[in-house]
Amino acid sequence: MKALDHGLLYDTDEYAADFLHDADDPQIRFRIIDRGQGKVILQCADGRYVFVVGEGLPGDVRLTTDETKAEEFLWQDYLHHDFMLLSTRTHLYIGKSPTTGSPYSMDFRGADPARKNGSVLHWEE
Repeated sequence: MKALDHGLLYDTDEYAADFLHDADDPQIRFRIIDRGQGKVILQCADGRYVFVVGEGLPGDVRLTTDETKAEEFLWQDYLHHDFMLLSTRTHLYIGKSPTTGSPYSMDFRGADPARKNGSVLHWEE
């Protein structure tokens, strides 16, 4: 995902010809901050934190510089660098629909059987 300047989370262009150059962009690097007992918050390398406003619809997942507003998630680990993030506030998952082209949302109730609905995320170092 990419942290846009105006505060939304959107797709990175995974098919870009110069992907390795894009990997240096601080707006696509995120740090997972451990809050203990499986709880985490997400911080973009540019210093902003992920938080959710409204009902968590597409476009409601935003960024803030205020750590106290950061959304707290339960980390659910899958094998092979896959994971899901469940909001401790709303009990819904964060994700990105693979078909609509919309920004990230936090309105997923879980993964579909094939784990392709956008609620299962993937991380890389």
